[in-house]
Amino acid sequence: MPLLLILVVENAFKHGVEKLRDDAFVTIELEARQDEIHFSILNNYDSEEVDNQEAGIGMANLKRRLEIGYKKDFDLSIANEDEIFNVQLSLRKV
Repeated sequence: MPLLLILVVENAFKHGVEKLRDDAFVTIELEARQDEIHFSILNNYDSEEVDNQEAGIGMANLKRRLEIGYKKDFDLSIANEDEIFNVQLSLRKV
């Protein structure tokens, strides 16, 4: 699916680097194999800034797009722990 991963990358900068500035980081890894793609992104964020915001619909939209386009041929893990947001996504060849 075109631009599938851009949402996650955009969120990492929008809610992490853009708000935090000092000591901000984003780590992106992409591994492509013959029958699978694994994408990983970690970013830190300011917990006080995030606590004051309402939850967006971006990750819900991502999950819905994956369900439509990949049925059960994907694994998505979203973790938010110790001021680090972690998204792991694996897509299997359809």
